[in-house]
Amino acid sequence: MSPVGQDAGVAAERTRLAWARTSLSLAAAMAVAARVALPWLGWWALGVFVAGAAILAWWNLLLDRAARAADAAQVGAGRAAVVAGTTVVICLLGLTARLAAA
Repeated sequence: MSPVGQDAGVAAERTRLAWARTSLSLAAAMAVAARVALPWLGWWALGVFVAGAAILAWWNLLLDRAARAADAAQVGAGRAAVVAGTTVVICLLGLTARLAAA
């Protein structure tokens, strides 16, 4: 039960903003990691950074679409699938970068 006077849609907006902050933090962390790894990995570090940035842009696009669909239909299952799929892709990119460095 929601308290009297509280908007029911505020929780969804807070969640959307939290995901936006998370993706911004990931982008900043990737930039720092690429800068630190550049002497050891060379151009591979830049390539992994660009690929990660592209995945984050795609992730944000899909999360925005899922949020709009959830707002329209009040269904949030698509968002979980997007996050799970993106997590797998990011882990595979990290593994590929690690194997390339070895």
